Amino acid sequence: MVKEPPLLWLPTHKSTLIVPIERLIYSMEKWSLKTYVRCVVLSNYFKIVLRSLISHRLYSAINIMGLAIGLACCILMALFVSYELSYDIQYNKSDKVARLHMSQASTAGMDRWPRAGAGWKLLLEDAYPEIVRVGRINLGQVQMKIDELSVSERIMFADQEIFDIFEFEFLRGNAATAFEDVHSVVLTESSAKRLFGDSDPMGKSIAFYHSFDMKVTGIVKDFPENTHLPNYSFANLKATPELFGVETFLTNQFNMNFYTYLEFSSFEGIKKLEEQLPELIEKNFGALLNKFNIQLFAELMPLEKLHLHSRIAGDLKDTGDINQVYIFSAIAILVLIIACINFMNLATARAAQRAKEVGVRKAIGVQRRQITIQFLSESIILSCIALVIAIALVELTLPIFSEFISRDLVFNYFSNISLFFSLLGLALFVGLLAGSYPAFYLSAFSPAKVLKGDVTRGRSGAKFRQGLVVFQFSIAAILIISTITIYQQMQYAKNIDLGYEKDQTLVINGTGSGVVQENFASLEQQMGSIPGVKWISSVRRLPGQRLTNNTTVKAPGQEQLIMPYNGVDYEFFQNFGIALESGRYFSEEFANDTLVYQTDENPVTKGNVILNQTAAKRFGWTAQEAIGKVLEFNANQDGSSKIDATVIGVVKDYHFESVREELKPIIHFVNQSQQYMMTLKLETSDIPNLLLQVEERWEKLFPTQDISYFFLDERFDSMYANEERVSLAYGIFSLLAICIACLGLFGLASYTTEQRTKEIGVRKVLGASSRSIVLLLTKEFSKLVILASLFAWPIAWYLMDDWLQNFAYRIDLSILVFFGGTLVALFIAWITVAGQATKAAVARPVNALRYE
Repeated sequence: MVKEPPLLWLPTHKSTLIVPIERLIYSMEKWSLKTYVRCVVLSNYFKIVLRSLISHRLYSAINIMGLAIGLACCILMALFVSYELSYDIQYNKSDKVARLHMSQASTAGMDRWPRAGAGWKLLLEDAYPEIVRVGRINLGQVQMKIDELSVSERIMFADQEIFDIFEFEFLRGNAATAFEDVHSVVLTESSAKRLFGDSDPMGKSIAFYHSFDMKVTGIVKDFPENTHLPNYSFANLKATPELFGVETFLTNQFNMNFYTYLEFSSFEGIKKLEEQLPELIEKNFGALLNKFNIQLFAELMPLEKLHLHSRIAGDLKDTGDINQVYIFSAIAILVLIIACINFMNLATARAAQRAKEVGVRKAIGVQRRQITIQFLSESIILSCIALVIAIALVELTLPIFSEFISRDLVFNYFSNISLFFSLLGLALFVGLLAGSYPAFYLSAFSPAKVLKGDVTRGRSGAKFRQGLVVFQFSIAAILIISTITIYQQMQYAKNIDLGYEKDQTLVINGTGSGVVQENFASLEQQMGSIPGVKWISSVRRLPGQRLTNNTTVKAPGQEQLIMPYNGVDYEFFQNFGIALESGRYFSEEFANDTLVYQTDENPVTKGNVILNQTAAKRFGWTAQEAIGKVLEFNANQDGSSKIDATVIGVVKDYHFESVREELKPIIHFVNQSQQYMMTLKLETSDIPNLLLQVEERWEKLFPTQDISYFFLDERFDSMYANEERVSLAYGIFSLLAICIACLGLFGLASYTTEQRTKEIGVRKVLGASSRSIVLLLTKEFSKLVILASLFAWPIAWYLMDDWLQNFAYRIDLSILVFFGGTLVALFIAWITVAGQATKAAVARPVNALRYE
């Protein structure tokens, strides 16, 4: 048994924390002497760290808080990135599944869809051996009736293969038999609860559109949030031709409304098929595409990339953005680097105070390696303390952060072992990173020079600290300039003259359904009689939506073009304040102002249209020259039926889509059967009461159909929600970066003024004013901030110029923004330094010179 060592071995000045550790060491009878010595050394390291923390409270607080904020940012970003990257990986076949995306280039521009035509399933599944199966999803809004309950539900009409591709967990029923019957429905767990309550829904009927009975054949577990699939129930896709009365619904190759998933035998099959798609398009559609001067492209997007890389409007759920992940992660890492720089800066600034300690240790035989380990141990312990504070900060801010990014983030560091050790690893890494330079810098001191007081005569340490300050404030300046630029662009986008009035406009969705169309006149009358409603208009597509409806059109003596079109009512332009450039508006007084497609019952093939300025220019006409021109439209896909449309007016351009997009040419016509939305202009401050009346009158007319409405200006603002989130994130992280940089600057300024106390005392004795001393102390740091800004300017310009390219209509980068960012950084630096400088300047010189 190892005897208890003599008392001479025990560390002196035991703290209450050290004594229990030593008693624990003595109680371990099987420990070797070597192990005991190591424990004593470690306890000495720990004791030294505690003494250092207590004796230098200011520097310790600055280091710990700086590291804590940096670590908290990294943890939050790591949770966000981990969540974003987890989308759709829960499916067993996720690495072997891809979705078919289509895009089309024509004279109307580039149109992209995350969907394909229904007929592509038949085109692909038998032609390529790499494909195991193909499944389609068609999204729909269905009026359901269950006994006396009538609701409107979003539903996914799907092929049987979808269950095999995704392998959903069935709580009732099974995937193999769920869609044996054409009239089958598989509910999600939450839908079953919502529709049937506590009763068993299996085998019960749901009336679709109040006439088609669909039987419940299965219940699947609700989908997690981290999947691109919405939590909607499934209906058998084979029932849609009967439901919608369209025989070719599942064979049409050009109705880009089907989310088409392909399962492959291996991941390599995805790339192999994608290389063959151009040949497939040319073989099957080449002649038709050449006839209409269209280019068609197909792309296979791997399932695991859909959420972050798709970035196409019209997906099943709101998608993420891989660039946003990169940006947030980079900023968080930069914030952590700034915190680590603070640690290095303050540690090297205190080199003179630690120099004698190092010199004495080396003089009595301590090796450089041991001193390096000691300083690294100090930084790791500080980092661990900072980690504890960072975890507390994350716990406090996680609910706010989760709401901000619209993600349900969870921070289970005790139940998740891998996360727990990852946090410890992060603290260790930060401790080693932050403590590396001070450890090697301080341990390199020569004991002879140190004990003679020569250690601080070199300028390398000061230059290194200045370089770190420049790097810190360069990052801060980049973030400040970026924040200002993004904010300006967002304000420009939201306040640009759109060419139409969007405020106080209520939009009722779904008025194109057969039930509503039968009583459309009554609906207009009822809504128009509500006090506070100024006017009513009906449209096919509203400004703020994507204009994806295209038609082929030919002007006399010109090539055939493809242009977007929109169905409006007679008062659309006047109601929305869209100015007329030439000609006239639509009017009920002219029979041809209503465009009617050719049918057996109605052979009329003429009508009138109104162009926007861009459309007139596309034909090579001025606004005045366009009036009276006759355009030839194709009324069907094969071009066998034509419509002659006369241009009666040209309106000024208005921003139908986001300012990210170039203005598109638009052809407007009146076709009451294609008015899918009704708009109400409101003139009242009592919006809640008006909405209540709208709901009551809708329910009175259509008791079996739920109402859906939104405000046009809110929908417009939602187009820039992602950019506003990025803008706010930039602002928050800029503030954090500046705060951390200022913590370091404050500590450095405090140390500098302390080192120059005698110099300040001499200057005051010789007549220097407090003001001149404050300017002297702040001038050095001001130079560093200005130098940092000069480094930041070209980087910030490159980043912001690249970001602004996403907008067709954007601000110009102004030099004033860069000067403004520099002034903000300078102002913050002055406030940070001025307090310490003023404190030193007003001190009595006798206190500094009493020992001289």
